[in-house]
Amino acid sequence: MLYFYSEEYFRRTVQRLHRLVGDKTRIFPGISALGYAHPLAGKNKLYHSEPLTFDYVAKLVEITREIGTGGFSIFHHATLFGYEPGQYTRREWGAPLPPEGRERFVQLLSSPATPTHVAKPAVE
Repeated sequence: MLYFYSEEYFRRTVQRLHRLVGDKTRIFPGISALGYAHPLAGKNKLYHSEPLTFDYVAKLVEITREIGTGGFSIFHHATLFGYEPGQYTRREWGAPLPPEGRERFVQLLSSPATPTHVAKPAVE
């Protein structure tokens, strides 16, 4: 799980893991859909300090596709669909996410990624 990291740190961490395991092993980076970072996440330049949005979650999904991880996992997906917060996703954690950017996110998920087993074009 890569909770609440900045896009740059998320990319760097996932790239490192992908290089470590290679193209024959899939990794599924965990993306949080809670609205705010938990206080234990810390406060430094590595963390995403703003409330989470659909655009943030979509960007991390796109990063996993660019790297070719084979997939991703989303922690507490119910917040993405406007369900009322539960015991662990109270409103003070920003659940559910604000509606801005939801259409882009839904469209992103409706367009399947290129399967990881498909040969990638040679780099010239």
